[in-house]
Amino acid sequence: ERALGYLGRFGSTTAINTVELSLRALAGLAFVARAPASKFPDAMALVGWFLIASALILAFVPLRLHNGFASHWAAKISPLWVRIIGAATIVAAPLIAWVAI
Repeated sequence: ERALGYLGRFGSTTAINTVELSLRALAGLAFVARAPASKFPDAMALVGWFLIASALILAFVPLRLHNGFASHWAAKISPLWVRIIGAATIVAAPLIAWVAI
């Protein structure tokens, strides 16, 4: 439930929005930079460019809309799905590292 509280705060303040979008863009840059040396360069680059593009697009979305969207989904997603997504992330992280190395 704490994770849903964090999700609901996305885009709620300029500071939180800036940190969220900066981390998203930084992750995208890392994917793009590492793509040529990865096992699947096209897929890595695509994910990276998607993250960068989404950060740039969200930078122009008014905070009230961004926060409204985040709050909507934080109220709609059950804690069970948060646990499932968390477990999938734990599985995906080593897979992404394997692809990148």
